[in-house]
Amino acid sequence: MVVHEHVGVWELSLLDYELEKETAEVLCCEPMVFEETLVVSSDRKKRVELSYRDMSRHEQGLFDAAKQKEVNAWLAHGTVKKLAKGSLKPEQIMRCRWLLTWKDPLPGTSEKRAKARLVILGFEDPGVGIIPSDAPTLSKDGRQLLLQQAASRRWCLMNFDISTAFLKGEGDGRPLGIHAPPEIKRALHMREGDPCSLEGGAYGRVDAPFLWYKALRASLESLGFVACPFDGCLFSLITHDPKNPKGKPVVRGVLGIHVDDGIGAGDDYFKQTIERLRKIYDFGAYYEREFDFCGVHYKQWDDGSIEMDQVGYVQKISPIEVPRSRRSDPEAEVTEVERQELRRLCGSLQYAAVHTRPDLCAKTGQLQSMVTRAKVKHLLEANRVLFEGKKHPVCLMIVPIPEHQVAFCVFSDASFSTSRDMSSRQGTLIFATDVKLSRNERTVVCPMAWSSKKIPRVVTSTLSAESIALSSSLDRLGYVRVVWEWLKNPGVDWTDTTKILCESPSASAVTDCKSVYDVVTRTAVPSCNEYRTTLECLLIRERLQENVQMRWISTQAMLADSLTKSMDSSMLRECLRTGRYSLFDEQESLKQRASKRERLQWLREEGPKVDMDKATKL
Repeated sequence: MVVHEHVGVWELSLLDYELEKETAEVLCCEPMVFEETLVVSSDRKKRVELSYRDMSRHEQGLFDAAKQKEVNAWLAHGTVKKLAKGSLKPEQIMRCRWLLTWKDPLPGTSEKRAKARLVILGFEDPGVGIIPSDAPTLSKDGRQLLLQQAASRRWCLMNFDISTAFLKGEGDGRPLGIHAPPEIKRALHMREGDPCSLEGGAYGRVDAPFLWYKALRASLESLGFVACPFDGCLFSLITHDPKNPKGKPVVRGVLGIHVDDGIGAGDDYFKQTIERLRKIYDFGAYYEREFDFCGVHYKQWDDGSIEMDQVGYVQKISPIEVPRSRRSDPEAEVTEVERQELRRLCGSLQYAAVHTRPDLCAKTGQLQSMVTRAKVKHLLEANRVLFEGKKHPVCLMIVPIPEHQVAFCVFSDASFSTSRDMSSRQGTLIFATDVKLSRNERTVVCPMAWSSKKIPRVVTSTLSAESIALSSSLDRLGYVRVVWEWLKNPGVDWTDTTKILCESPSASAVTDCKSVYDVVTRTAVPSCNEYRTTLECLLIRERLQENVQMRWISTQAMLADSLTKSMDSSMLRECLRTGRYSLFDEQESLKQRASKRERLQWLREEGPKVDMDKATKL
């Protein structure tokens, strides 16, 4: 199975959309009994895949036509051909089967559409484990930066998907064949015992996603797109000034690819180029300004602002049914059925947390860590997290900050030994903003990247946990800034990242840990008994030289706090709702904190001297 970034164990909880898009990879990894039409063992797939035998005569007619359409596509792309007997060895011939599903009605209609996929049982490929089987997909950071560039330049956001994409991948030269189903045999006029060779990409081939990616990338590059060196599925469409062909390239558009789906934006030249791509590959769908992409809903407003949310997705997630008799004993161990339900719910929540719900990251992550040793109380907690997600919907907004004014700010936080196994969590939250933020003015903030994860080693102090979190956050910040500078100018020398960062707009790194702030902003050698932490702080100092300002705020203003521990996330949600934030002058904040300490000290010192009897009389 192709595991995309941040997906991991919760892949089975993706929308049915993802099942349709990645049928080949799913089927390749699950040994199945060969039949003409098979019901997959997963409960979720049972709700999607259909049995031909159980259909009405009318429905069977619709799927017969869908099968013929699929066969025609195979023949049109030269995917299979008839061979002479003895041309292939038995181990080179794979089985295949039909995958039957209903597609949503076309806009303006109410009748479902029959869809038939002929799928190779790719696990029978003799090259499994040797040939490349990865499917490069657009990273989350690349997607967010793409959206920011589209909003900043006020380009029209668009989305498309390519029909029968895997059939368009060219073969790798290996001799392979299939046990052809009756429909293919009739189309190729095959006699009994004739072998059928597999010439190109097909659904179910373990290398089909990779073959398709190679074909699509070659087509895009022939049209003038340039692949990002940091993300192979992020492309920039560029042209050159005829009078100065060696000068800075002109960016005309940006495009992100997720298997056979595309999302992008650009000027009129970009739209013309997409039409040329459409003549190479048939588009199954094409949308502008409002659409769904990888389970996330997008809507672009007239001013160029882009909204993204998963409100509908979260509302459809079902809670775990916990009978009253089970709720009465929260410390009881869960059954295997309940554990599976907990895993299902955690996976669904995690998919939302990764893409649009940073406010649920810490709670979901902590629940996932308890699945193997879960108790009834964890089932109830998972339902509470789901209820919170439904009660407080979140919509992320990307606003049109002028491209040359875009700066970045990262919030870094850590929780020290908050779980029973003494593990600590780190949280990172990166916003795109403008220069006003560094001047302590209230300004726009657009979420670009976030993460909530366990610190990979046991730490012995808050300083150690915070320094590790800050170091990791600066790494992510540097990556985001470099990719953004490349999007602005694909001709930049990306091998010299230090030069790129030093010449880019100043960034801000925000922490609420005063000890870390003091250690990394002072010139003196850090005074710390933890030498590993000392080295980490010295490394942070070096990274701050890449045009990054270190900022300190009070814990009450830390937006990444809810990424490290289970707590009220209302402040983060309010910031995401308004899209506004402001930093404060450190010296003034420290004075206020010091004055509070002085008042507390005065109360402690003067309190015992007060005559309470006189005070009561007064």
